[in-house]
Amino acid sequence: MTAIRNAQNADLICTRLSEGFTLRQIAKELHCTSGAISIWVREDDLFAKQYARAMELRCERMAEEIQEISDDDYIGPDGRADSALVQQARLRVDSRKWLLSKMMPKKYGDRVVMAGDPDAPLKTETSVEVRVAAVREMLDAAYGEDGKAPPALPKASAPKQIASNIIDLQPDTRSLSHRGSRE
Repeated sequence: MTAIRNAQNADLICTRLSEGFTLRQIAKELHCTSGAISIWVREDDLFAKQYARAMELRCERMAEEIQEISDDDYIGPDGRADSALVQQARLRVDSRKWLLSKMMPKKYGDRVVMAGDPDAPLKTETSVEVRVAAVREMLDAAYGEDGKAPPALPKASAPKQIASNIIDLQPDTRSLSHRGSRE
């Protein structure tokens, strides 16, 4: 495995990667496995940096190929667009776009924008807000809206106040405090 680990092979691997060759193709050329090269990348920080840069260049090349494929004319011998050639070009472009979106998602991935409808704005809740709401729901279910406890539960003068006494979420500070505690 260490027989492939030299500067000449590192340059060859990075050059081939940036030219668009796959790791399997490069490994075959070097008479080793793609796994051996991957292990080398994991274990050697300097080579890992070279490898990462080569992969970036490969992605840039792929983006240029998309443009070239898209700009080609796919005219058949009869002078009209050849639908089979167009479909083949579409597959080549879509494959490259998908690979780019996975290899460099920040640059080539789909952008997700979270926006709310003015009539139904997005609502975010913190885990504390969710817990407080759950406690209040349980108390409402146990004591009912009128505040009267069923016979099996202890009576409380204000059941909704129990949740507030346990945990109070201050809307202005978004911090937790215990009511009645002295600081």
